[in-house]
Parts: sequence; C-alpha cells; structure tokens
Amino acid sequence: MLDDELSLSLKKRYSHVHQLVLLRSAERASDLSDLFDIMESIPKPPFSWDEEKRRWVKDSDVS
Repeated sequence: MLDDELSLSLKKRYSHVHQLVLLRSAERASDLSDLFDIMESIPKPPFSWDEEKRRWVKDSDVS
C-alpha cells in the first residue's frame, strides 16, 4: 500500500508516532483514506489496537 514517497510523507507528518505503529496501521487499513483516519485518531500512549473499532484506543490500566 505504501510507496516510498508516501511512506516518507507519513513519517514526516507523524514524526511523533513510532514507525512500528505507522507500519501496523498501514497493514490494518483497508485503503489510504482509512489509513489517514487511523493515524489521525491515535491517542496519547499507552494505547493498543481494537479489532472491533479498527482503531488504536487508549489503555486506561497498563498494570
């Protein structure tokens, strides 16, 4: 889904997000629009992937 130019642009735009989160988001997105929606909705850490919502969600209890 990600060509080199798009990947570089996403890394610049979301430089505050770990690259692994970007890659996992791209794997789970159905298309580029979905990827943008996923990236825009990433909460502050800690967070995890919610398969039902198909989004990263805030974890309230990490113990």
